[in-house]
Amino acid sequence: MDNTNYVALSVQTALRRQMDIIAHNLANLETGAFKSEKPIFIEVLDETGNIAYVEDYGVVRDMSTGNMGATNSQLDVAIQGSGFLAVEVEGEIRYTRNGHLQLSADREIVTSTGYPVKDVDGRDIEIPPGEDDLTISPDGTVSGAAGPIARIDVVDFENPYALRRAADSLYVAEQPPIVAEEASLIQGALESSNVKPIIEFTNMIKVHRAYQSNSKLAETEHELTMSTIDTVIQA
Repeated sequence: MDNTNYVALSVQTALRRQMDIIAHNLANLETGAFKSEKPIFIEVLDETGNIAYVEDYGVVRDMSTGNMGATNSQLDVAIQGSGFLAVEVEGEIRYTRNGHLQLSADREIVTSTGYPVKDVDGRDIEIPPGEDDLTISPDGTVSGAAGPIARIDVVDFENPYALRRAADSLYVAEQPPIVAEEASLIQGALESSNVKPIIEFTNMIKVHRAYQSNSKLAETEHELTMSTIDTVIQA
């Protein structure tokens, strides 16, 4: 395989990666508080410094806030500003901005997938029997008719872009959480995905066209190579 085909293959691999990420963004268009992503590619030169290849360097996440929409649930909370809810998953603490919460059979506040939401002291939040009319203040304090019950833990990170995405709208942190000083909770609201479908569909078309053009280049180079071989054989 000559240099042209190697370059074309590196471009095709990058375009496939970009298309996968676009498809993933669109698949999560309706996922609460989902953050869109885009790939980062870099140019890598060969040992001669004359031929450049495309290499997948990583992914950057758009941490901008999605639209806030009102709901009919008193346990739904949207996070205004930079911050995350702390939840427990199989003994480990993970983080989410998806505030679609509910009461478990044990009357604990959990995520829509059943993971316990933690309070500021690292405990599960249990709602006493009979306390069914709840209010959640901007600082996360959950109160019933008898008064405050617990305060939801809202944390932030020095580098939220470094959080690793996990299943169920969760993130895994490899850095210690800090106090989310700028964050506040909005009761009875949810943050939507920040995916912009028009932009994603436009990017999809661009990637598709670029892939076709690159494939045509590789085919043309292959035809030229075969023609040259035929000429040499017939000479």
